[in-house]
Amino acid sequence: MLPARATNPDAAKHKGISFLLVDIKTPGITIRPLRQLTGEAEFNEVFFDNVRVPKDNLVGKLNEGWAVAITMLAYERDLLTFIRHIALRNALHRFVRLVKSANAAAICSCVRRSQRSGSGEQALQMNAYRSLTRILRGGEPGPEGSTSKLF
Repeated sequence: MLPARATNPDAAKHKGISFLLVDIKTPGITIRPLRQLTGEAEFNEVFFDNVRVPKDNLVGKLNEGWAVAITMLAYERDLLTFIRHIALRNALHRFVRLVKSANAAAICSCVRRSQRSGSGEQALQMNAYRSLTRILRGGEPGPEGSTSKLF
C-alpha cells in the first residue's frame, strides 16, 4: 500500500502528485451528487475516509501523476465534445418539431434562433471530427475539448 503521503509536498507545483486507480467500491469512499439548478447531477463530490489503495494501482511513475491526469482529461474532453454535439442536435430536432406546431408569429422568431443554433451545432461537430482525426492519426487531443465546453 502507498501511504497518503506518496505525493511529495516538497516538490514544485504540479510535481510530486501521484496517480492511483481506486475501485469506487473501496471501503471509506462516499459519493454525493452535486445537484444543479435543473435538478440534474452530472458531477459528484467524492470523499475518501481512510481509504487504502494497493501500490500496484499506481499509474505511471511515483510523483509524476500530473502528466497522466492532464492526458486523461484531454481525452475525456474530446469525448464530451461528441456528447455535447449529439445533445445539441437532439435539442434542435425537438425545437424544430415544436416550431412546426406553433403559431406563425412565434415561428419567425424561432427560425432565426434555430438557424444560429444549427450553425453552431455544425461547428461543434466539425471540431469533434477534427480532434478525433488527430487522435486516430496517432496525435494527442487538442484544445477542441475545452472550446466545446465554452460553446
